[in-house]
Amino acid sequence: MCKNKRQNKKPLGNMDIVNSFRESISADLDCLSDFSESMIDLFISNPIVQAIPIINLGRALCKGVQSFSSYFQQKKLIMFLSALRACEDTKSVEKMRTKILNNPKYLYKESELLLAILYKAVEANKSILLAKIFAALIKDSFTEEIYFELVLIVDQIFLSDIDMLKKVQEEKNDDITLIEISSLNRLESNGLIYQCTLNANRSTYADYALSDIGEKLCSIIL
Repeated sequence: MCKNKRQNKKPLGNMDIVNSFRESISADLDCLSDFSESMIDLFISNPIVQAIPIINLGRALCKGVQSFSSYFQQKKLIMFLSALRACEDTKSVEKMRTKILNNPKYLYKESELLLAILYKAVEANKSILLAKIFAALIKDSFTEEIYFELVLIVDQIFLSDIDMLKKVQEEKNDDITLIEISSLNRLESNGLIYQCTLNANRSTYADYALSDIGEKLCSIIL
């Protein structure tokens, strides 16, 4: 059973959205790591789950909007929490909880940006990418500046382009189709890859390679 150790007794309309988000990511919700996307529909309607601050948050953000929109926002939040729990380690989670309790500003800006991107995302699976990036931040895998850059890239990227990003990483982007050229162009515009010139068999030809931020993103999500 999921237990939220903190209960916010303030009226829902007065909730601090970002602090509610931080409370939820640091709460004892380890059971979420066992949830697959197919289980989320039933999970959202569970009254126990609805007591979690971030679920109430999702309901508040969508108040007055169509029921499907409300459901979709809650689904993204649950997918994010589930993926976050799946890729965190106990040591980093405890470290995060301690820092949040001792420092009201810890992860505030990072949470604020992530929540904004998560809320407007039209592809629910971006929640999983954002969770992996957030987990890497908690583990001190990169700087705050890199975190902001990665989150903004996820906001802009087409999920369908990730397969092409993997091909570039594995140097398997030869004989590409017209559709894949469009994918390469988008990845280049997002700063994840760049054009380079290769020499082979006395011939020179254009190719693509991962940029530094592209390598960082691949190391996290692939």
